[in-house]
Amino acid sequence: MAVSLRVVRGRLCGIPLDFPDGEFVLGGGPECAVRVSGDLISRQHCLLRIRGHDVHVRDLGSTNGTLVNGTLIVEECALSHCDTLQLGPLVLQLVLHGQAPDTADDAKHDWKGLGHRQQ
Repeated sequence: MAVSLRVVRGRLCGIPLDFPDGEFVLGGGPECAVRVSGDLISRQHCLLRIRGHDVHVRDLGSTNGTLVNGTLIVEECALSHCDTLQLGPLVLQLVLHGQAPDTADDAKHDWKGLGHRQQ
């Protein structure tokens, strides 16, 4: 896997979430590929699109918005290595493997606890 989002603030702080190529909806709804609970998280909060090291995020009309590096996004946005993605209180940092610090490949996570649904 070439792309991870490391939880830097939230319930599973420090855990990397590995992503293959594809599109993933993040939010509180049971239909989401990555389920994130919380009062500030919309049912379908944002869409993560991954093609190799090309990573984009788009807010899906969430009530509280999606932030990239602390800035509210209004249209689809490209992410770079070490950028942060925030949904409510949850903050994730993008890790592009091969560019990551040594700690990026420490513990792997198989999505337990965030409700990842295999596709």
